[in-house]
Amino acid sequence: MNDTKNMKIFFLPAVLVLVLFTDRAPAAPSGFDETQRFIFHSILEGLYEDGVSTEDVELILMRREHEEYFHFIYACPVCMASVWAFEAYLNRPAKLHSVKSGASTFGFGLEKELHDGLHSDDVKQRLTATNTLIGRWIDRRMDMLRLTREERAELAENLEAKRERGTGMLNTFRAQTRKKEGPGVAYYAPAYVDQDEWECAACSAAVGKPMDFGKKKAPKPATAPVPKSKGAGKPKPASEGRSQ
Repeated sequence: MNDTKNMKIFFLPAVLVLVLFTDRAPAAPSGFDETQRFIFHSILEGLYEDGVSTEDVELILMRREHEEYFHFIYACPVCMASVWAFEAYLNRPAKLHSVKSGASTFGFGLEKELHDGLHSDDVKQRLTATNTLIGRWIDRRMDMLRLTREERAELAENLEAKRERGTGMLNTFRAQTRKKEGPGVAYYAPAYVDQDEWECAACSAAVGKPMDFGKKKAPKPATAPVPKSKGAGKPKPASEGRSQ
């Protein structure tokens, strides 16, 4: 009888411990892998540190009726992580709490060349400016994390895999357009209409490559005029590939 009592006394705390640990068990995976999170945090941090204006971000996230985001490729893992970061920044508080200046961000805005590139009527200039910004923000976060050579190589490999998937999505939409089997490039990647040699601006930036428009003379690019305005400074040129 005493043995049975002792078993009950021992069993009750054990059950409580099990319940407590079960209650604090990790949540199910969110579906957002580390590489996409790295891209997201790189861009969001870069936007705040550079103090990019709301107007400039709205131009990067240009979206016309019956289209996806103009400068990005739908379902591309690099582009989608980039879009999430730009959207998050656009939805930041109107001002930082208790900051007398009323500022909502940290930096002083983009250099004149990048600002003017985003405000250009030429889609090539806008894609180039977007590529330069994403590339430098990813480089900046890589340096800040002080990754080992092995960690840096692994991240570079993962970013390249995302770039390849993004390129695959763009080529899928190009095939849809050629075969007239779906909305195709005009809906899913508007900036790339009739531009079969252009590479994804965000994907190239993720692996440290400048925007590539191909060697052959391309047809007239897709247009989406934007208002012109002025800004100030000079951007850091895009690198020819990220070192591992």
